[in-house]
Amino acid sequence: MLFRSLQTDGVARREVKQRLFKAKLLLDESFSRAFNLSNKNTKCWMLGKKENLENATALNARISDLCDEVYKESLQLWNELINRRELTSQGTKARRELIKVMLNNEGQERLGISGDGPEYSIFKSVLLSTGIYNHENSVWNMGEPNKKSGVHKVWHIIESFCKTATQYPVPINELFKELEVPPYGVKQGVIPILLLSVLMYHKDYLSLYMDGTYMPILRSEQFDLLMKNPKQFSVKYFEISGLKSKIFKELEEIVSDPALKTNKNIRNATLLSIVNPLVKFITQLPAYTQKTDNLSKEAKAVRTALLKAREPDTLLFTDLPQA
Repeated sequence: MLFRSLQTDGVARREVKQRLFKAKLLLDESFSRAFNLSNKNTKCWMLGKKENLENATALNARISDLCDEVYKESLQLWNELINRRELTSQGTKARRELIKVMLNNEGQERLGISGDGPEYSIFKSVLLSTGIYNHENSVWNMGEPNKKSGVHKVWHIIESFCKTATQYPVPINELFKELEVPPYGVKQGVIPILLLSVLMYHKDYLSLYMDGTYMPILRSEQFDLLMKNPKQFSVKYFEISGLKSKIFKELEEIVSDPALKTNKNIRNATLLSIVNPLVKFITQLPAYTQKTDNLSKEAKAVRTALLKAREPDTLLFTDLPQA
């Protein structure tokens, strides 16, 4: 109601502006008095300890040391275009273009980027100089960053977060929250690029979900949504080892679809090369076969597992063995 009244009352608007201006002056004066370093014996509290500071230079230096201490695991990235909490319009566009070529052009030198525009600047500082995008065995692909790079620790924190989600999908917004607080303090601008590099590096073993629905293919428009609302997306990790490896090999000999493994756009291609033919088989059965009770207990259990499958790894390594 107050806002509507101000829209129609010019006198009231001027009065409010004047009061806001005076309040700001009062705040600035109070702040200046509180942090007045003209007195060479100014006392400050740093991490619960009282310290004496002689001048503004000493205060700035101490604050810098304090940030290094609190955010000791943060990344070191020399690119002001992307290493920001809130990107400029140019930075946002460049990041979007970089993510697009990451998803579509893996394997190409420079990810197919032509020229030296802002997207190449980000690519060079975040992916190329750190070793994340590397040339190994005559092939360009995503990998782990160099140990001496400034993003090594944070990259492995992202990897560890994803790889610990083995029981059920974990919301990605939890990762964003973890990275933004001490001891990391990673700025939001660069997090999506590092996350995508991890997802691409482990694309055979990291499954991605949107609103609980499994995503076999990740497109740039979907990743745009992930950046805007990471709470909608979750990640889950599976590894083919031990008993899972034995089950996998037996099924692979029977139903594997080799064509899926050569499709670079498919996530979890190794797993889906077995799951897809199984699901395709059950959905193509006659309606009578899909509903009849005139089957053995085991056959009905397998049929139910295939028809109600939602997560490929759970179907392959849990539901089908139990059936």
